[in-house]
Amino acid sequence: MKKTLLALFAAAALFGTSAQAADMMQKHKLECAACHVDGVGKPVPADQCRTCHDPKKFEQHYMLKNGKANPHVSIHYLPETVDCTLCHREHSQSVNYCSACHADGLGFKVP
Repeated sequence: MKKTLLALFAAAALFGTSAQAADMMQKHKLECAACHVDGVGKPVPADQCRTCHDPKKFEQHYMLKNGKANPHVSIHYLPETVDCTLCHREHSQSVNYCSACHADGLGFKVP
């Protein structure tokens, strides 16, 4: 276990991968190529995200059951077409893409 973690963090230092990505790889038991299907270091296509994160499992309404806006369904895009990497990052802190236009970012907390 220690050797695996050490190897992941060594790879992170060598290839510029963040500790956040190394933690994710350890947690989910994934190699870089599981997401970087076009080659390590190349952008991950949103379709690749959907191989594990099925958009049909997200609520499909503009408003969530708790009454808040749904970040995955918008007047701007559909869950099947949104580029996941607009908000979600594995190699750095995720961002609230909505805040580019909406000053309050619609109150979304992005994991």
